[in-house]
Amino acid sequence: MIISASRRTDISAFHSEWFMERVRQGFVDVKNPFNAKQIARVVLDPESVDVFVFWTRNPAPLLPHMDELEDRGFRSVFLVTVMDYPPEMEPATPRVPAAVEALSRLSERIGKNRIAWRYDPILLSSLTPAPFHEETFPRLAERIAPFVSRCIVSVFDPYWRALNRLKALESRGFRLFNRNEEQEALAGLLPKIAAASNSLGLEIQSCCEGAKLEPWISPGACIDPMFLQKAFGRTFPSAKDKNQRRGCLCAGSKDIGTYGTCGHGCLYCYAGRL
Repeated sequence: MIISASRRTDISAFHSEWFMERVRQGFVDVKNPFNAKQIARVVLDPESVDVFVFWTRNPAPLLPHMDELEDRGFRSVFLVTVMDYPPEMEPATPRVPAAVEALSRLSERIGKNRIAWRYDPILLSSLTPAPFHEETFPRLAERIAPFVSRCIVSVFDPYWRALNRLKALESRGFRLFNRNEEQEALAGLLPKIAAASNSLGLEIQSCCEGAKLEPWISPGACIDPMFLQKAFGRTFPSAKDKNQRRGCLCAGSKDIGTYGTCGHGCLYCYAGRL
């Protein structure tokens, strides 16, 4: 069983003490996000858990617990998002120097083969047009590439909660690109992102975009059995996750997070509070 920790919140950044207590107890009770009365118990022991996949903006709070986690026999990988969007859009995320420093410490501790960098989502707007990404991605990639083995990119999906939050910026002149503007911008932007990644020897793939980002960036999976196999030298469950959105190529996993409990406050995030 692969444990996703978590698509719904940032466990590493905000709930690492809770997570370790659940590991020590050997289980976690997870509410169905669509039916709070429906609760499933997920066993957390090394015989049941193949690997923890941590999705995070800040791995630093979990680092002091890595010795205990591994001494208990658990494997883990990290998918770390670093974007450098304006503070209006991500008011409480670590700024780039702190994010890179945390990645450096994590990579030194567990090795780059267990870490992927997420440049996700690519949001095209009046605040973050194509030139913003053309400058930001190569700058971040140069700093981050030594500490990771893969880069994952995707394009902003207009979930209604995220759209409602972004509307609060319209009074300050903010405007999302429409679909035609986005497609035109991506056609010029994606080759440059792919070229910057390739120049650094950084494997790049897309997340849940199907053929939309091809031929420049190939489709891939965030919870990828091949990535896990390279990290640990053994096979992992590979059956496709039937509970994810169309186009997701991830292997099946159990998510142990709760929506609305991340403190980063990114306006574009599907999992945040209203």
